[in-house]
Amino acid sequence: MGAAVALYFSGIGLAQLPPSPPVGSYEGRLPFYAKFPDDSHLTNGYLSLKASAKGALSGTVALSGFVYRIPRGTLIGSGGTTPGVIEMTHRTGPPVELEITEANEFEISGRVNRVGEAPIEFGGMAGHALQVLEIYSTKNPFPFAGLYTLGLESYQSDYNAPDSMDLSGDHGYGLLKIATSGRTMLRGRLPDGTTYTSSTSSRADFYGFDGWVYAPILRGAGSVVGPIFKEFAMMPLPVTLLGSGFEGWRWYVNDAVQPPANRTSIDVYGSEYTPPAMGDPILLGGQHATNVKQGVIPGISPLGIDARDLAGPLPGAPDPLLRPAPKYLATVTNPNSLPTEVTFQFNPKNGSYRANFIHPATGRVKTAWGAVVQWDGVYESHYPNGGGGSYGMLIGVEPGGHIGVFVNKVRQPDKSSITYPGWLFHDIPGN
Repeated sequence: MGAAVALYFSGIGLAQLPPSPPVGSYEGRLPFYAKFPDDSHLTNGYLSLKASAKGALSGTVALSGFVYRIPRGTLIGSGGTTPGVIEMTHRTGPPVELEITEANEFEISGRVNRVGEAPIEFGGMAGHALQVLEIYSTKNPFPFAGLYTLGLESYQSDYNAPDSMDLSGDHGYGLLKIATSGRTMLRGRLPDGTTYTSSTSSRADFYGFDGWVYAPILRGAGSVVGPIFKEFAMMPLPVTLLGSGFEGWRWYVNDAVQPPANRTSIDVYGSEYTPPAMGDPILLGGQHATNVKQGVIPGISPLGIDARDLAGPLPGAPDPLLRPAPKYLATVTNPNSLPTEVTFQFNPKNGSYRANFIHPATGRVKTAWGAVVQWDGVYESHYPNGGGGSYGMLIGVEPGGHIGVFVNKVRQPDKSSITYPGWLFHDIPGN
């Protein structure tokens, strides 16, 4: 049974609350553990639980690359705890155990783990408790409901060594939608072309809002996990910018622990997205349409693909009220660049696009997928107390760019294939 809970404010105890059944919806991430980055995607996840007034427990548990649903008919006791361990199964994933050990009207604590693996505790001193979700509706909408687009850039680093972050220049993207209820849906492609999908909830706070991304990938062989939040500025901004903080998202593949000096993470940036009206320029400025960058392909493209600009106009979007909705097509060409032509098919509803071009190394038509990030942040360096270190303070916004990723498969003499990702990328000069 749950013990009495003390609420504190600035170190002063305010009230003692008796335990009570956790009626309502609770969500939260699984804990970081102090061992980070010596962890794997087996120790990370996201829990979404709902307890009814009749004691019925429902919801999902996302863990170690799979999403599990709590069996129907599962009940909780009068104190909000489960009478024992709940075992959940998955069609292709290993079974998982869940137990609620303490609960009240504000948060839920317990443990979850793969069967046979060490328990992963959530709540209390062990980790991040599942917290009750505020109820939003069409009459009381989530204050930051809407559409957002994201740019992703992978990097490797060892936080045990200073200045060790190594941005790779590999790009992915995300399409984010926050409903009036606060429900948050995210989908896109990682910098290697892998598709990902995440379903969580956002929470409003003093600074804006924040959420937790958890996306199983590669049929359970990996996952992407990390925060996303509204960027804080010292002054009001005309648009909302998004970020993921210093640690970014963790990008796991396979169960093995990643070496600290070779930890793959993702830096995230983005902005709110407004579908352009007829005639509005897509990027609100700039005429360089794209760069195409490709990793070295031994024996075919030993120097990689030329990354010079493809220059071309960016015409306005079609009228979004026309029915049937017209396709937006824009072709940019540059005879002095490789490839010489890229054709974009833009979706003004959510900011996504498909782009086709002839790959200069293989001669085949390739398709890339991406998104337009309409706004980027303007930062000013500050040196606190005259010290040597500095940090960037967000002071404004400026037009953004677009980010895309494609995948190139190269056939080997033994008839096997090697996959090489490539990237379409455009940002304003200086970024």
